[in-house]
Amino acid sequence: VSGFGYGPYLNVHHPPFIMYPKPEKEMAPLVKLIKRQGIFVPAAEAIKKRVTIPVIVSGRLDPVIGEWILRNGKADLIGIVRRIMADPDLPNKVISGKLDEIAPCTACDECFGRLAEQKTVNCRINSALGNELEYRIKPAQQRKKVVVVGGGPAGMQAARIAALRGH
Repeated sequence: VSGFGYGPYLNVHHPPFIMYPKPEKEMAPLVKLIKRQGIFVPAAEAIKKRVTIPVIVSGRLDPVIGEWILRNGKADLIGIVRRIMADPDLPNKVISGKLDEIAPCTACDECFGRLAEQKTVNCRINSALGNELEYRIKPAQQRKKVVVVGGGPAGMQAARIAALRGH
């Protein structure tokens, strides 16, 4: 494990790397390391060479990288946890070839940070996470023409929800 560069953080049970807007100075090297996409793939590949049971790997993987890992025999299964929380429809979008429609996980760690604090899970991308029943998108009783002013995250979400409701 020391070869992976964790240094003095090896004995930390759950490192507090979930700090916003930026980590404390001494945690910055660990945060940079952990947030690197596919960081655990070399370890999974090494483990796979030594065991006969299936090996799963995760670590900011997306469907394209996940497919590459599987095709190249680096692991047997891919864990895409946070990306599924950010976009629960991700598997259907992958199957139908709509990769450009996947809502991206930004690796902000809002989800796991709240879990570590034993709080209800939240997601900065998927506001319905943890509240799916309350946030169920229902068809509008009367269709309307809607104009969304602003193309930032809130404007895009407003346009998306309006379209899903049939406006």
